[in-house]
Amino acid sequence: MSYTKELTWKQLQKYDSVMGLNVSADYLGAYLAGQKRFNVPDWLLQKWEDDLRVKKLEDKQLADTVRNNNRGIAYEKEGNIKFAIKIYEKNLEIGYPATHSYNRLMIIYHKEKRYEDEIRVIKKAIEVFSSDARYSKDVIKWKERLNKLTNK
Repeated sequence: MSYTKELTWKQLQKYDSVMGLNVSADYLGAYLAGQKRFNVPDWLLQKWEDDLRVKKLEDKQLADTVRNNNRGIAYEKEGNIKFAIKIYEKNLEIGYPATHSYNRLMIIYHKEKRYEDEIRVIKKAIEVFSSDARYSKDVIKWKERLNKLTNK
């Protein structure tokens, strides 16, 4: 029973984006030194496969989110707020952590005096972004906004 799989350089390159810089550099160094085949432990290959699946899903979510944001912006410019809302809400369902749709929905719902929807979006934004320090200022702003709305 084998616990490793032999890969060519070309086969190994498939995993470059998920193997980490140090590991990638080690394999590259060996390849440049003339190594043609690489033994990779089965457990590591499985981890890379799993990581690749996650990365592909995240890449698709990002692409869909960007496309939807652009469509939402275009709908807003046309004055078609109803369709902009649908598109931005679709991004919340996709779940990719990007703030544009959340912020636009908060603004649109506030302008339309749809405060329950605004509160729902704010709470969702706080839930999604609280664990990422890059969004700490946004989260503080959203919490303040939520407090103002709930204390009306």
